[in-house]
Amino acid sequence: MATPQPGPYVVEPLPRRVASVVLCLVLMVVGAAAAGYGLGCTVIDMNGHGPASYVALDVPAGATIGGGIAAIIGSVGWLFVAQHWPVELNGSHSLGCLLLCGAIGDAVAVADLGVGGWYVAVAALTAAAGLLVLAIAVLVGMRRARRYRRELALMASGDPRPATVLDSGLDAWDFEDASTVVTTVTFGFTGADGTSYRLHRRIGVPVRAPFVEGHETVVWHDVDHPMDDRRMVVAAQHALRWNVPLPVPAARRPVVGS
Repeated sequence: MATPQPGPYVVEPLPRRVASVVLCLVLMVVGAAAAGYGLGCTVIDMNGHGPASYVALDVPAGATIGGGIAAIIGSVGWLFVAQHWPVELNGSHSLGCLLLCGAIGDAVAVADLGVGGWYVAVAALTAAAGLLVLAIAVLVGMRRARRYRRELALMASGDPRPATVLDSGLDAWDFEDASTVVTTVTFGFTGADGTSYRLHRRIGVPVRAPFVEGHETVVWHDVDHPMDDRRMVVAAQHALRWNVPLPVPAARRPVVGS
């Protein structure tokens, strides 16, 4: 029985909406600051270190609960939004923002109730931790940007060869409990010298665009280092990793003899 080949692998980039980034950021900033303020007021009151007439009632409790819920919604949303901006955004941005804004809210509570000592130290240490995590987020983004530019350079200088998925690494039930499955996909291609190669790549495969055996794509490889898989770029993996359109080989001008 004859069956049709699946043809070229196709995947569309996830949409990038700035409004979603801004919304998640606002929820995290406002929510973490409110939760930090409410929690700070509550702890100070519980320890009896605030003014004698002060009693933490509805406002701190509402700020803690409402702010905490908003911060959680914003941070969870950030994890999904960051998948659309893999170079620019990462999870460390979310954690750093929560820590820093929570520390600011706590500092406001400390100032309002006129306390000091270890309360100030806790707020300062939390803020320092937030700044450290944000610095890590920047470094992660810079590292990803370098990796992205390196792949572009390898594609610009490498030799594009048609490739086929030999083994998708997926089972029928893999997507029952997950929208993305990280697996090893095996590609096969033939180099310019006629040598056949098998390339294994760990790829996060989304349910919207799974691999199947026989899918066609392109592999760029360095003809001077044909066995160095670090100098190979798979079009399908590049598109999925960086949430960009599938790259295609640049048209080469034919060589005209003199």
